Amino acid sequence: AEEFLMLIITGVTNVACIPALYLLYAKRMYFQVYLGIFTFITSFLYHSMESVHIKAFYLNSGGWHRLDNIAAIMCFITLFIYLMDNLQKSPKDKYKSVPFCDTDLMLNMLGLFITLTM
Repeated sequence: AEEFLMLIITGVTNVACIPALYLLYAKRMYFQVYLGIFTFITSFLYHSMESVHIKAFYLNSGGWHRLDNIAAIMCFITLFIYLMDNLQKSPKDKYKSVPFCDTDLMLNMLGLFITLTM
């Protein structure tokens, strides 16, 4: 009974991110959508395996934990880049605020590279 309760608390609660993923998809913020799906899967698998004491499912618990940490770090990097509100140059040489601009993409890729090489 305790394992089932821990499974619900730590694993199934990750389902709460699905509405946010839908909103990101509707805003065409595809990098964030893929990062969110990656975070959802790794977090769900790590916490579910840990709560029901499964030794390995493709990766062992430590492998899923490392992937979950990478996803969490990238989520914070992406949040901070989004909060920077970088401007995108329009064809009329004016700058405007858009949900995801070229600078954001480059910074996210750099953050991903740095996180993966740590």
